[in-house]
Amino acid sequence: MNDIYVKELREAIVAVDVVLSRLDRAKKSINSAQGLGVLDLLGGKKFMTFLKRRQISKAENEIAKAKKEIKNLNKELADLNEYVDIDFNIGALLGFFDYFFGGAFADWIVLGKLGKAKKNIDDARRQLFDIKVKLEDLLAREYSR
Repeated sequence: MNDIYVKELREAIVAVDVVLSRLDRAKKSINSAQGLGVLDLLGGKKFMTFLKRRQISKAENEIAKAKKEIKNLNKELADLNEYVDIDFNIGALLGFFDYFFGGAFADWIVLGKLGKAKKNIDDARRQLFDIKVKLEDLLAREYSR
């Protein structure tokens, strides 16, 4: 068993878990924003828009942190000659559009963007799970030597 290789595998697995945690938090905020978006669409006025934007902002913050953690993950994977290319965004102009062009049409557009963001997060999570399974398999092989 190569102790340095095992250490690098463990560090990469931890890095994957950190990114997954950030994405889980982002998805939770997006789910909340979607619920508030439906209420907003049904006539929630500016207060629902404010609450929805707050959840979108939380999701954007977690996504920014996840992107930073992906850079760290890639550093760990580079030690193992691997690399991951994951990109996902909610859309910076969404808040401006939602506040200043309010109404059912804007609410509908925002809900669609949130759905797309959630799909992007789900896609990223699947990629990360695949990487984690591969890393765990490599780690198990090292321990069986």
